[in-house]
Amino acid sequence: MKSISRPLRLRKYILLPSLLVLGLVSNSRGASTVVPLSSPSDFGPGVRLITFAGVPVFSHPTVVNGVGFQMENGLGPDVSSVSSTDRPREYGPGEATFINNVTSTLDLNIYFPGPMSQIGFELQTWPSGTIDLTFLSGNSVIETLSIPSRSTGHLATSPFYFYGFQSSTGVDHLLLGVRDAVPYDWLFNLDNLSFVPVPEPGVITIGLAGISACWIAWRRRRGNS
Repeated sequence: MKSISRPLRLRKYILLPSLLVLGLVSNSRGASTVVPLSSPSDFGPGVRLITFAGVPVFSHPTVVNGVGFQMENGLGPDVSSVSSTDRPREYGPGEATFINNVTSTLDLNIYFPGPMSQIGFELQTWPSGTIDLTFLSGNSVIETLSIPSRSTGHLATSPFYFYGFQSSTGVDHLLLGVRDAVPYDWLFNLDNLSFVPVPEPGVITIGLAGISACWIAWRRRRGNS
């Protein structure tokens, strides 16, 4: 069996991790993977934040700052305003306004203006609930996750806790719901939606140019040694 030459081996080790970082190669043999983020500090450059500050209460908005919101009944989510002292946020700004499904207990569709590599939000639920998430690209499901709620007390007094995710495939649609033994307990309050767009093609081109320059420089150094 013919062995791989040393230059090819090194080129493989230089290029593959770099392409993974740039999002051009998916791991798990091409399967998309959604992994959790521990805090907003894990977000990459270009992160955007929607706090819902200034959105009128009871307005049922379908678009906020370029992001679409639609309950399963076709309406926008409910909007509430409660002092942040009573309902503190784990990380994000503590303004009073947030969105929820208080009148419907239905799932929420979130439509992003383009593919996102990282998504996060702060959520308030009942402590026994399970958070169901479906990540989509176009009309194709990337991955579905069910995770236990981090809330520890009554919905009206529990803090908003952070949930964040990173996907190797750009996400442009997120379906969010909460399940519990009692349907009324499917309620949730959401605030501080954050997201990071997938790098533009120009950024990827610059990154590849940098990788190529490193490879050419290595070859030249090797040829002069």
